[in-house]
Amino acid sequence: MSKLRVERALDWSSVLSSANRLTCLLQACKIPLSLEFKEDLKHLLQELHGEQGGYGWPSENLIATATVAEIQARLGWHELPKGMAFAKVCVDEQTGFQLVPDSSANSLEAIHAGLVIFKLGQQILPKAVALASLRFIGSCQSANGGFGRTVGAIPTLSDTRLALESLKHLSALPI
Repeated sequence: MSKLRVERALDWSSVLSSANRLTCLLQACKIPLSLEFKEDLKHLLQELHGEQGGYGWPSENLIATATVAEIQARLGWHELPKGMAFAKVCVDEQTGFQLVPDSSANSLEAIHAGLVIFKLGQQILPKAVALASLRFIGSCQSANGGFGRTVGAIPTLSDTRLALESLKHLSALPI
């Protein structure tokens, strides 16, 4: 096991989210990344790469994989096929996407993550998956118009943003 995973558990999803925000901000401000930073980031991502092609720790999941795909795309790294293979095993024709393969729970965040990966990979989304994703997103909408993370959940601005971005991704994907 690498030095990154010793002694105490880290919230790797927060680390990935922070790295994603940082690379986004640096790109927006046109601040070049140092070679050392790029190498450190690449090493971190390699450490979180799992056997099924996804990313995350302690187990691979669709959300971490989508975050890594966004970082890779932003930095011009052409390693998306690894994450795409994982996204394809997380496809579920009943609910759209699952967080991990063969799971039963679903959330807007998992749907969004799967759609991001398919969009970045310029892949054709199976029609059944697109329709299932659309149905799931619609079922998360509350009477007040907002969206909750799952069916019946309290709507939040964050989840409403995920739902709207997911709908935007669905409309842009070839089906």
